[in-house]
Amino acid sequence: MNIVLDTSAAVRVVLDRDIHLIKILQQAEHIFVPHLFFAEVGNVFLKYYQFQNMHPEACKLYMMQCRQLITDVVDEYTFNEEVFDIATKNQLSFYDAIYLAMAKKLAANLLTEDKKLNDVASKLGLVAKEV
Repeated sequence: MNIVLDTSAAVRVVLDRDIHLIKILQQAEHIFVPHLFFAEVGNVFLKYYQFQNMHPEACKLYMMQCRQLITDVVDEYTFNEEVFDIATKNQLSFYDAIYLAMAKKLAANLLTEDKKLNDVASKLGLVAKEV
């Protein structure tokens, strides 16, 4: 089984140590993310620092732990046209559509906390793992 891991699920794994998600990731042969993932993770923990007073060293540790979940990074620009089509047809941001297009291209499961992404994944015939 291959997984496309989105930021919401990765953050939940490292912050909540969610056993269900951890088991799914442990079963995965490959865990794919787009390059965008790293900026999104950084932004999440910047907000934890700014608005929830999380210690900067804790933020950096969690960012590193998110990186350690990954086995493969995919260049999302290689399929931007498909991303655009998915985004426009499903009223999604371009960023969210990257994860769906990647799952479709790699015949992978999408692991996300985002209900709308899971709904669109089902509509596209992708197997989505809902958390």
